[in-house]
Amino acid sequence: MKKLFGRLFVSILSVALLVLFFVIFFITIFYIRSSRQWANSSFDEFSHRFAVCLSETNKPIDLRSIVGVSLNCAEEDNRISGLLFRNEEGEVVYSLGKTQMGEMLSQRERPMIMDIPNPGLEVGVFDEHSYQFVVTNSPVTLVQTMNINNQLLVDLIRVSDNNSVFEKREIEVPMGVEPSSITGSIIIMDGDEFSYAIDVLVFSPATYKYSKDIFSVGSIWIISIILIALQFSLVLSYYFSKQLENYAKGLRKALFQLSKGEENVELPKYKVEEYEEINEAVKLLDQDLSQNRQNRKAWLRNITHDLNTPVTSMQILLDGIEDKIFPLNNDTISMLKKEHSDLSARIQRVVLYASLQSPDKQITISHCSTKEIISAIEKRKLDFSRVKFVELDDEVIADYTLIVMAIISLIENAIEYGEKDVIVEISKNKVTVINKGNLEIDDAIFEPWERGDKSRSKGGNGLGLPIAYEIMRLHNGTITINQQDENVVAKLKW
Repeated sequence: MKKLFGRLFVSILSVALLVLFFVIFFITIFYIRSSRQWANSSFDEFSHRFAVCLSETNKPIDLRSIVGVSLNCAEEDNRISGLLFRNEEGEVVYSLGKTQMGEMLSQRERPMIMDIPNPGLEVGVFDEHSYQFVVTNSPVTLVQTMNINNQLLVDLIRVSDNNSVFEKREIEVPMGVEPSSITGSIIIMDGDEFSYAIDVLVFSPATYKYSKDIFSVGSIWIISIILIALQFSLVLSYYFSKQLENYAKGLRKALFQLSKGEENVELPKYKVEEYEEINEAVKLLDQDLSQNRQNRKAWLRNITHDLNTPVTSMQILLDGIEDKIFPLNNDTISMLKKEHSDLSARIQRVVLYASLQSPDKQITISHCSTKEIISAIEKRKLDFSRVKFVELDDEVIADYTLIVMAIISLIENAIEYGEKDVIVEISKNKVTVINKGNLEIDDAIFEPWERGDKSRSKGGNGLGLPIAYEIMRLHNGTITINQQDENVVAKLKW
Protein backbone atom coordinates (compact mmCIF):
# COMPACT_ATOMS: atom_id res chain seq x y z
CA MET A 1 0.00 0.00 0.00
CA LYS A 2 2.75 2.47 0.95
CA LYS A 3 4.80 1.76 -2.17
CA LEU A 4 1.75 2.06 -4.43
CA PHE A 5 0.69 5.28 -2.69
CA GLY A 6 4.22 6.68 -3.05
CA ARG A 7 4.39 5.89 -6.78
CA LEU A 8 0.95 7.38 -7.45
CA PHE A 9 1.71 10.46 -5.36
CA VAL A 10 4.97 11.13 -7.17
CA SER A 11 3.32 10.56 -10.56
CA ILE A 12 0.31 12.80 -9.95
CA LEU A 13 2.36 15.50 -8.26
CA SER A 14 4.91 15.40 -11.09
CA VAL A 15 2.18 15.90 -13.69
CA ALA A 16 0.67 18.78 -11.70
CA LEU A 17 4.04 20.47 -11.19
CA LEU A 18 5.00 19.88 -14.82
CA VAL A 19 1.83 21.62 -15.99
CA LEU A 20 2.47 24.44 -13.52
CA PHE A 21 6.07 24.70 -14.72
CA PHE A 22 4.98 25.15 -18.33
CA VAL A 23 2.37 27.73 -17.30
CA ILE A 24 4.99 29.72 -15.36
CA PHE A 25 7.49 29.26 -18.19
CA PHE A 26 5.12 30.67 -20.83
CA ILE A 27 4.02 33.49 -18.51
CA THR A 28 7.69 34.37 -17.91
CA ILE A 29 8.48 34.32 -21.62
CA PHE A 30 5.41 36.45 -22.30
CA TYR A 31 6.44 38.91 -19.57
CA ILE A 32 10.01 39.19 -20.89
CA ARG A 33 8.83 39.82 -24.45
CA SER A 34 6.17 42.26 -23.29
CA SER A 35 8.73 44.12 -21.16
CA ARG A 36 11.10 44.34 -24.12
CA GLN A 37 8.32 45.65 -26.36
CA TRP A 38 7.33 48.09 -23.60
CA ALA A 39 10.91 49.38 -23.35
CA ASN A 40 11.48 49.60 -27.12
CA SER A 41 8.18 51.39 -27.62
CA SER A 42 9.08 53.89 -24.89
CA PHE A 43 12.50 54.57 -26.41
CA ASP A 44 11.15 54.95 -29.97
CA GLU A 45 8.44 57.38 -28.87
CA PHE A 46 10.91 59.36 -26.76
CA SER A 47 13.39 59.54 -29.68
CA HIS A 48 10.69 60.77 -32.04
CA ARG A 49 9.45 63.44 -29.61
CA PHE A 50 13.04 64.52 -28.92
CA ALA A 51 13.77 64.98 -32.64
CA VAL A 52 10.55 66.97 -33.13
CA CYS A 53 11.13 69.17 -30.08
CA LEU A 54 14.77 69.75 -31.02
CA SER A 55 13.75 70.91 -34.50
CA GLU A 56 11.33 73.43 -32.99
CA THR A 57 13.97 75.16 -30.85
CA ASN A 58 16.13 77.93 -32.22
CA LYS A 59 18.77 77.59 -29.53
CA PRO A 60 22.28 76.39 -30.33
CA ILE A 61 23.03 72.68 -29.80
CA ASP A 62 24.66 72.62 -26.37
CA LEU A 63 24.17 70.66 -23.14
CA ARG A 64 21.68 73.20 -21.75
CA SER A 65 19.36 73.01 -24.77
CA ILE A 66 19.64 69.22 -25.04
CA VAL A 67 18.79 68.77 -21.34
CA GLY A 68 15.88 71.16 -21.64
CA VAL A 69 14.41 69.40 -24.68
CA SER A 70 14.94 66.02 -23.03
CA LEU A 71 13.12 67.12 -19.88
CA ASN A 72 10.17 68.41 -21.87
CA CYS A 73 9.93 65.10 -23.72
CA ALA A 74 10.32 63.04 -20.53
CA GLU A 75 7.49 64.94 -18.84
CA GLU A 76 5.08 63.61 -21.48
CA ASP A 77 5.90 59.96 -20.74
CA ASN A 78 6.04 58.66 -17.17
CA ARG A 79 7.72 55.49 -18.41
CA ILE A 80 11.09 57.29 -18.64
CA SER A 81 12.94 56.75 -15.36
CA GLY A 82 16.26 58.45 -16.08
CA LEU A 83 18.55 60.09 -18.63
CA LEU A 84 22.36 59.99 -18.88
CA PHE A 85 24.13 62.66 -20.93
CA ARG A 86 27.59 61.68 -22.25
CA ASN A 87 30.17 63.89 -23.96
CA GLU A 88 32.50 63.13 -26.85
CA GLU A 89 34.88 61.21 -24.56
CA GLY A 90 32.04 58.99 -23.35
CA GLU A 91 31.96 60.44 -19.84
CA VAL A 92 28.64 61.09 -18.12
CA VAL A 93 28.49 64.85 -17.68
CA TYR A 94 24.94 65.07 -16.41
CA SER A 95 22.24 62.67 -15.18
CA LEU A 96 18.58 62.99 -14.32
CA GLY A 97 16.13 60.67 -12.63
CA LYS A 98 16.49 57.20 -11.18
CA THR A 99 17.43 53.67 -12.12
CA GLN A 100 14.77 51.04 -12.88
CA MET A 101 14.97 49.97 -9.22
CA GLY A 102 14.27 53.52 -7.99
CA GLU A 103 17.82 54.48 -6.95
CA MET A 104 18.87 58.10 -7.50
CA LEU A 105 21.44 58.58 -10.29
CA SER A 106 24.69 60.13 -9.00
CA GLN A 107 26.56 63.10 -10.57
CA ARG A 108 30.27 63.15 -11.43
CA GLU A 109 30.55 66.82 -10.46
CA ARG A 110 28.25 69.47 -9.14
CA PRO A 111 25.68 70.34 -11.78
CA MET A 112 26.54 73.44 -13.76
CA ILE A 113 22.97 73.73 -15.08
CA MET A 114 20.94 74.95 -12.15
CA ASP A 115 18.59 77.38 -13.84
CA ILE A 116 16.36 74.86 -15.64
CA PRO A 117 12.85 75.63 -14.36
CA ASN A 118 10.83 72.80 -12.76
CA PRO A 119 12.79 69.81 -14.05
CA GLY A 120 10.55 66.79 -14.67
CA LEU A 121 13.25 64.41 -13.45
CA GLU A 122 15.21 64.79 -10.23
CA VAL A 123 18.84 65.85 -10.43
CA GLY A 124 21.27 63.31 -9.00
CA VAL A 125 23.44 64.01 -5.97
CA PHE A 126 27.16 64.63 -6.19
CA ASP A 127 29.30 61.46 -5.97
CA GLU A 128 32.65 61.62 -7.65
CA HIS A 129 33.56 57.92 -7.51
CA SER A 130 30.22 56.13 -8.02
CA TYR A 131 30.77 55.22 -11.70
CA GLN A 132 31.39 51.98 -13.55
CA PHE A 133 31.82 50.66 -17.11
CA VAL A 134 29.22 48.31 -18.62
CA VAL A 135 28.83 46.64 -22.01
CA THR A 136 25.47 47.13 -23.72
CA ASN A 137 23.99 46.28 -27.11
CA SER A 138 20.84 48.40 -26.83
CA PRO A 139 19.50 50.06 -30.02
CA VAL A 140 20.94 53.39 -31.19
CA THR A 141 19.17 56.32 -32.83
CA LEU A 142 21.07 59.10 -34.62
CA VAL A 143 19.75 62.67 -34.51
CA GLN A 144 21.40 64.55 -37.35
CA THR A 145 21.22 68.36 -37.01
CA MET A 146 22.12 71.04 -39.52
CA ASN A 147 21.70 74.83 -39.32
CA ILE A 148 20.84 76.43 -42.67
CA ASN A 149 19.89 80.13 -42.83
CA ASN A 150 19.34 80.15 -39.05
CA GLN A 151 16.91 77.27 -39.55
CA LEU A 152 17.66 74.10 -37.52
CA LEU A 153 17.01 70.95 -39.55
CA VAL A 154 16.80 67.64 -37.66
CA ASP A 155 16.89 64.18 -39.23
CA LEU A 156 16.06 61.08 -37.17
CA ILE A 157 17.96 57.92 -38.20
CA ARG A 158 17.47 54.55 -36.50
CA VAL A 159 20.65 52.48 -36.57
CA SER A 160 20.01 48.76 -36.95
CA ASP A 161 20.58 46.55 -33.93
CA ASN A 162 22.72 44.31 -36.12
CA ASN A 163 25.11 47.10 -37.07
CA SER A 164 28.50 45.85 -35.92
CA VAL A 165 29.52 49.33 -34.76
CA PHE A 166 26.79 49.37 -32.16
CA GLU A 167 26.35 45.68 -31.32
CA LYS A 168 28.43 45.97 -28.18
CA ARG A 169 29.34 49.28 -26.67
CA GLU A 170 31.35 49.84 -23.52
CA ILE A 171 30.04 52.96 -21.80
CA GLU A 172 30.42 54.61 -18.42
CA VAL A 173 27.34 54.77 -16.20
CA PRO A 174 26.56 55.58 -12.55
CA MET A 175 26.53 52.72 -10.06
CA GLY A 176 23.26 50.81 -10.06
CA VAL A 177 22.72 51.12 -13.81
CA GLU A 178 22.86 47.65 -15.37
CA PRO A 179 23.30 47.00 -19.11
CA SER A 180 19.64 45.90 -19.30
CA SER A 181 18.55 49.24 -17.76
CA ILE A 182 19.69 51.16 -20.88
CA THR A 183 16.75 50.83 -23.23
CA GLY A 184 18.51 52.74 -26.01
CA SER A 185 20.88 55.58 -26.81
CA ILE A 186 20.36 58.79 -28.84
CA ILE A 187 23.53 60.09 -30.51
CA ILE A 188 23.28 63.77 -31.44
CA MET A 189 25.36 64.84 -34.43
CA ASP A 190 25.97 68.50 -35.25
CA GLY A 191 26.53 68.09 -38.94
CA ASP A 192 29.20 65.40 -39.11
CA GLU A 193 30.53 66.04 -35.64
CA PHE A 194 29.56 64.23 -32.45
CA SER A 195 27.88 66.47 -29.87
CA TYR A 196 26.33 64.45 -27.08
CA ALA A 197 24.79 61.06 -26.40
CA ILE A 198 21.69 60.43 -24.30
CA ASP A 199 21.20 57.02 -22.65
CA VAL A 200 17.50 56.48 -21.95
CA LEU A 201 16.45 54.48 -18.88
CA VAL A 202 12.89 53.12 -18.75
CA PHE A 203 10.95 51.83 -15.76
CA SER A 204 10.03 48.14 -15.94
CA PRO A 205 6.30 47.24 -15.84
CA ALA A 206 6.85 45.85 -12.33
CA THR A 207 7.91 49.29 -11.07
CA TYR A 208 4.38 50.67 -11.05
CA LYS A 209 2.17 50.17 -8.02
CA TYR A 210 -0.69 48.40 -9.73
CA SER A 211 1.69 46.18 -11.69
CA LYS A 212 3.41 45.28 -8.45
CA ASP A 213 0.07 44.36 -6.95
CA ILE A 214 -0.72 42.16 -9.95
CA PHE A 215 2.64 40.40 -9.76
CA SER A 216 2.35 40.02 -5.98
CA VAL A 217 -1.11 38.51 -6.28
CA GLY A 218 0.16 36.30 -9.13
CA SER A 219 3.00 35.03 -6.93
CA ILE A 220 0.56 34.30 -4.12
CA TRP A 221 -1.66 32.42 -6.54
CA ILE A 222 1.27 30.37 -7.85
CA ILE A 223 2.27 29.40 -4.31
CA SER A 224 -1.37 28.60 -3.53
CA ILE A 225 -1.65 26.46 -6.67
CA ILE A 226 1.46 24.52 -5.66
CA LEU A 227 -0.02 23.85 -2.21
CA ILE A 228 -3.38 22.90 -3.73
CA ALA A 229 -1.60 20.58 -6.21
CA LEU A 230 0.23 18.97 -3.30
CA GLN A 231 -2.99 18.39 -1.35
CA PHE A 232 -4.86 17.28 -4.48
CA SER A 233 -2.08 14.81 -5.29
CA LEU A 234 -2.24 13.40 -1.76
CA VAL A 235 -6.01 12.88 -1.92
CA LEU A 236 -5.98 11.39 -5.42
CA SER A 237 -3.01 9.15 -4.62
CA TYR A 238 -4.71 7.82 -1.50
CA TYR A 239 -8.02 7.26 -3.32
CA PHE A 240 -6.54 5.48 -6.34
CA SER A 241 -4.05 3.46 -4.28
CA LYS A 242 -6.92 2.28 -2.05
CA GLN A 243 -9.03 1.35 -5.06
CA LEU A 244 -6.13 -0.46 -6.72
CA GLU A 245 -5.24 -2.24 -3.47
CA ASN A 246 -8.82 -3.52 -3.14
CA TYR A 247 -8.84 -4.60 -6.78
CA ALA A 248 -5.45 -6.33 -6.41
CA LYS A 249 -6.66 -8.20 -3.30
CA GLY A 250 -9.83 -9.32 -5.08
CA LEU A 251 -7.91 -10.39 -8.17
CA ARG A 252 -5.33 -12.23 -6.04
CA LYS A 253 -8.12 -14.10 -4.24
CA ALA A 254 -9.80 -15.04 -7.53
CA LEU A 255 -6.53 -16.35 -9.03
CA PHE A 256 -5.83 -18.31 -5.85
CA GLN A 257 -9.26 -19.94 -6.12
CA LEU A 258 -8.57 -20.80 -9.77
CA SER A 259 -5.25 -22.39 -8.79
CA LYS A 260 -7.16 -24.60 -6.32
CA GLY A 261 -9.48 -25.86 -9.06
CA GLU A 262 -12.54 -23.73 -8.25
CA GLU A 263 -14.75 -22.53 -11.09
CA ASN A 264 -16.86 -19.41 -11.75
CA VAL A 265 -14.86 -17.36 -9.25
CA GLU A 266 -16.06 -13.90 -8.25
CA LEU A 267 -13.99 -11.03 -9.67
CA PRO A 268 -13.60 -7.55 -8.13
CA LYS A 269 -15.55 -4.70 -9.72
CA TYR A 270 -13.57 -1.74 -11.03
CA LYS A 271 -15.07 0.72 -13.51
CA VAL A 272 -11.98 1.20 -15.64
CA GLU A 273 -11.85 -0.20 -19.16
CA GLU A 274 -8.37 -1.71 -18.78
CA TYR A 275 -9.32 -3.53 -15.56
CA GLU A 276 -12.54 -4.76 -17.13
CA GLU A 277 -10.38 -6.27 -19.87
CA ILE A 278 -8.29 -7.98 -17.18
CA ASN A 279 -11.51 -9.36 -15.67
CA GLU A 280 -12.60 -10.64 -19.07
CA ALA A 281 -9.22 -12.31 -19.53
CA VAL A 282 -9.54 -13.98 -16.11
CA LYS A 283 -13.04 -15.18 -17.04
CA LEU A 284 -11.65 -16.69 -20.24
CA LEU A 285 -8.89 -18.29 -18.19
CA ASP A 286 -11.53 -19.70 -15.86
CA GLN A 287 -13.41 -21.16 -18.84
CA ASP A 288 -10.23 -22.55 -20.39
CA LEU A 289 -9.15 -24.17 -17.14
CA SER A 290 -12.60 -25.68 -16.72
CA GLN A 291 -12.53 -26.97 -20.30
CA ASN A 292 -9.00 -28.32 -19.83
CA ARG A 293 -10.07 -30.17 -16.70
CA GLN A 294 -12.93 -31.74 -18.62
CA ASN A 295 -10.61 -32.53 -21.54
CA ARG A 296 -8.08 -34.05 -19.17
CA LYS A 297 -10.73 -36.30 -17.63
CA ALA A 298 -11.98 -37.29 -21.09
CA TRP A 299 -8.38 -37.76 -22.21
CA LEU A 300 -7.70 -40.12 -19.30
CA ARG A 301 -10.91 -42.06 -19.96
CA ASN A 302 -10.20 -42.36 -23.67
CA ILE A 303 -6.53 -43.25 -23.38
CA THR A 304 -7.43 -45.89 -20.78
CA HIS A 305 -10.08 -47.28 -23.08
CA ASP A 306 -7.84 -46.97 -26.14
CA LEU A 307 -4.92 -48.84 -24.60
CA ASN A 308 -7.11 -51.29 -22.71
CA THR A 309 -8.73 -52.62 -25.90
CA PRO A 310 -5.70 -54.57 -27.26
CA VAL A 311 -4.68 -55.55 -23.72
CA THR A 312 -8.14 -57.06 -23.15
CA SER A 313 -7.99 -58.87 -26.48
CA MET A 314 -4.62 -60.38 -25.62
CA GLN A 315 -5.87 -61.37 -22.17
CA ILE A 316 -8.86 -63.14 -23.70
CA LEU A 317 -6.61 -65.04 -26.10
CA LEU A 318 -4.19 -66.01 -23.32
CA ASP A 319 -7.05 -67.14 -21.05
CA GLY A 320 -8.53 -69.15 -23.95
CA ILE A 321 -5.19 -70.84 -24.61
CA GLU A 322 -4.80 -71.59 -20.92
CA ASP A 323 -8.32 -73.08 -20.76
CA LYS A 324 -7.62 -74.95 -24.02
CA ILE A 325 -10.46 -73.09 -25.73
CA PHE A 326 -8.04 -71.74 -28.36
CA PRO A 327 -5.38 -74.06 -29.69
CA LEU A 328 -1.80 -72.84 -29.44
CA ASN A 329 -1.08 -72.74 -33.15
CA ASN A 330 0.23 -70.27 -35.70
CA ASP A 331 -3.15 -68.56 -36.11
CA THR A 332 -3.49 -67.91 -32.39
CA ILE A 333 0.09 -66.62 -32.17
CA SER A 334 -0.55 -64.34 -35.16
CA MET A 335 -3.62 -62.93 -33.41
CA LEU A 336 -1.53 -62.26 -30.28
CA LYS A 337 1.18 -60.56 -32.37
CA LYS A 338 -1.41 -58.41 -34.09
CA GLU A 339 -2.90 -57.20 -30.78
CA HIS A 340 0.60 -56.64 -29.40
CA SER A 341 1.58 -54.63 -32.49
CA ASP A 342 -1.60 -52.57 -32.20
CA LEU A 343 -0.87 -51.85 -28.52
CA SER A 344 2.74 -50.88 -29.30
CA ALA A 345 1.63 -48.54 -32.09
CA ARG A 346 -0.87 -46.81 -29.81
CA ILE A 347 1.68 -46.44 -27.04
CA GLN A 348 4.22 -45.03 -29.50
CA ARG A 349 1.68 -42.45 -30.69
CA VAL A 350 0.99 -41.37 -27.12
CA VAL A 351 4.73 -41.08 -26.44
CA LEU A 352 5.21 -39.13 -29.70
CA TYR A 353 2.39 -36.73 -28.87
CA ALA A 354 3.82 -36.15 -25.39
CA SER A 355 7.33 -35.59 -26.77
CA LEU A 356 6.03 -33.03 -29.30
CA GLN A 357 4.48 -31.05 -26.43
CA SER A 358 7.71 -31.04 -24.43
CA PRO A 359 9.18 -27.52 -24.03
CA ASP A 360 12.63 -29.00 -24.78
CA LYS A 361 11.59 -30.42 -28.14
CA GLN A 362 13.80 -29.14 -30.99
CA ILE A 363 13.35 -29.53 -34.75
CA THR A 364 15.93 -29.72 -37.52
CA ILE A 365 15.05 -27.77 -40.66
CA SER A 366 16.58 -29.11 -43.86
CA HIS A 367 16.07 -29.08 -47.63
CA CYS A 368 14.30 -32.37 -48.41
CA SER A 369 13.64 -33.73 -51.87
CA THR A 370 9.91 -33.89 -52.64
CA LYS A 371 10.37 -37.35 -54.16
CA GLU A 372 12.05 -38.55 -50.94
CA ILE A 373 9.09 -37.24 -48.94
CA ILE A 374 6.61 -39.09 -51.18
CA SER A 375 8.72 -42.26 -51.07
CA ALA A 376 8.78 -42.19 -47.25
CA ILE A 377 5.00 -41.71 -47.16
CA GLU A 378 4.34 -44.62 -49.57
CA LYS A 379 6.28 -47.00 -47.29
CA ARG A 380 3.41 -46.65 -44.81
CA LYS A 381 0.85 -49.44 -45.04
CA LEU A 382 -2.00 -47.44 -46.53
CA ASP A 383 -4.29 -47.82 -49.52
CA PHE A 384 -2.33 -45.54 -51.85
CA SER A 385 -4.39 -46.64 -54.84
CA ARG A 386 -6.70 -43.70 -54.04
CA VAL A 387 -3.87 -41.21 -53.40
CA LYS A 388 -2.51 -38.94 -56.12
CA PHE A 389 0.60 -36.83 -55.37
CA VAL A 390 1.15 -33.48 -57.11
CA GLU A 391 4.69 -32.03 -56.85
CA LEU A 392 4.53 -28.22 -57.00
CA ASP A 393 8.21 -27.80 -55.98
CA ASP A 394 11.28 -30.00 -56.18
CA GLU A 395 12.08 -29.67 -52.47
CA VAL A 396 10.47 -29.19 -49.10
CA ILE A 397 12.11 -27.02 -46.40
CA ALA A 398 11.13 -28.58 -43.05
CA ASP A 399 12.03 -31.21 -40.47
CA TYR A 400 12.07 -34.33 -42.67
CA THR A 401 10.83 -36.89 -40.14
CA LEU A 402 8.13 -34.71 -38.59
CA ILE A 403 6.73 -33.35 -41.85
CA VAL A 404 6.34 -36.93 -43.15
CA MET A 405 4.36 -37.77 -39.98
CA ALA A 406 2.13 -34.73 -40.41
CA ILE A 407 1.36 -35.51 -44.08
CA ILE A 408 0.63 -39.17 -43.25
CA SER A 409 -1.82 -38.03 -40.53
CA LEU A 410 -3.75 -35.94 -43.08
CA ILE A 411 -3.74 -38.73 -45.69
CA GLU A 412 -4.98 -41.27 -43.11
CA ASN A 413 -7.93 -39.02 -42.21
CA ALA A 414 -8.67 -38.32 -45.89
CA ILE A 415 -8.71 -42.02 -46.78
CA GLU A 416 -10.75 -42.90 -43.71
CA TYR A 417 -13.43 -40.25 -44.11
CA GLY A 418 -13.18 -39.30 -47.77
CA GLU A 419 -14.67 -40.63 -50.90
CA LYS A 420 -12.95 -41.46 -54.18
CA ASP A 421 -9.42 -40.18 -54.82
CA VAL A 422 -7.29 -38.13 -52.43
CA ILE A 423 -5.14 -35.37 -53.98
CA VAL A 424 -1.96 -34.38 -52.11
CA GLU A 425 -0.25 -31.18 -53.33
CA ILE A 426 3.28 -30.69 -51.96
CA SER A 427 5.26 -27.45 -52.26
CA LYS A 428 8.25 -25.89 -50.53
CA ASN A 429 6.40 -24.79 -47.38
CA LYS A 430 2.83 -25.98 -47.86
CA VAL A 431 0.93 -29.25 -48.18
CA THR A 432 -2.72 -29.43 -49.28
CA VAL A 433 -4.81 -32.61 -49.02
CA ILE A 434 -8.13 -32.60 -50.91
CA ASN A 435 -10.78 -35.32 -50.79
CA LYS A 436 -14.45 -35.50 -51.61
CA GLY A 437 -16.60 -35.79 -48.52
CA ASN A 438 -18.50 -34.03 -45.78
CA LEU A 439 -16.77 -33.60 -42.45
CA GLU A 440 -18.21 -31.93 -39.37
CA ILE A 441 -15.48 -29.52 -38.26
CA ASP A 442 -15.20 -27.69 -34.94
CA ASP A 443 -12.48 -26.00 -32.87
CA ALA A 444 -11.84 -29.18 -30.87
CA ILE A 445 -10.89 -31.27 -33.89
CA PHE A 446 -7.20 -30.97 -32.97
CA GLU A 447 -7.77 -32.13 -29.37
CA PRO A 448 -6.48 -35.67 -28.61
CA TRP A 449 -9.13 -38.40 -28.68
CA GLU A 450 -11.77 -35.89 -29.67
CA ARG A 451 -13.57 -38.56 -31.71
CA GLY A 452 -13.56 -40.99 -28.81
CA ASP A 453 -15.27 -44.23 -29.61
CA LYS A 454 -15.96 -43.12 -33.21
CA SER A 455 -12.26 -43.28 -33.99
CA ARG A 456 -11.94 -46.77 -32.60
CA SER A 457 -14.94 -47.93 -34.57
CA LYS A 458 -12.94 -47.12 -37.72
CA GLY A 459 -9.58 -48.23 -36.45
CA GLY A 460 -8.13 -44.82 -35.52
CA ASN A 461 -6.81 -43.72 -32.16
CA GLY A 462 -7.71 -40.01 -32.26
CA LEU A 463 -4.13 -38.68 -32.26
CA GLY A 464 -3.47 -38.13 -35.97
CA LEU A 465 -4.63 -34.52 -36.26
CA PRO A 466 -3.35 -33.48 -32.79
CA ILE A 467 0.11 -34.78 -33.78
CA ALA A 468 -0.04 -32.83 -37.05
CA TYR A 469 -1.11 -29.73 -35.08
CA GLU A 470 1.87 -30.00 -32.71
CA ILE A 471 4.27 -30.52 -35.62
CA MET A 472 3.00 -27.32 -37.27
CA ARG A 473 3.33 -25.48 -33.96
CA LEU A 474 7.00 -26.49 -33.79
CA HIS A 475 7.43 -25.18 -37.35
CA ASN A 476 5.69 -21.89 -36.39
CA GLY A 477 3.03 -22.85 -38.91
CA THR A 478 -0.69 -23.61 -39.07
CA ILE A 479 -3.01 -26.49 -39.87
CA THR A 480 -6.52 -25.85 -41.16
CA ILE A 481 -9.38 -28.10 -42.30
CA ASN A 482 -12.23 -26.50 -44.22
CA GLN A 483 -15.26 -27.63 -46.17
CA GLN A 484 -15.16 -26.20 -49.69
CA ASP A 485 -18.26 -27.16 -51.67
CA GLU A 486 -18.19 -30.97 -51.81
CA ASN A 487 -14.54 -31.25 -50.82
CA VAL A 488 -12.72 -31.33 -47.51
CA VAL A 489 -9.48 -29.33 -47.81
CA ALA A 490 -6.75 -29.77 -45.19
CA LYS A 491 -3.68 -27.50 -45.32
CA LEU A 492 -0.30 -27.54 -43.61
CA LYS A 493 1.52 -24.22 -43.96
CA TRP A 494 4.76 -23.16 -42.29
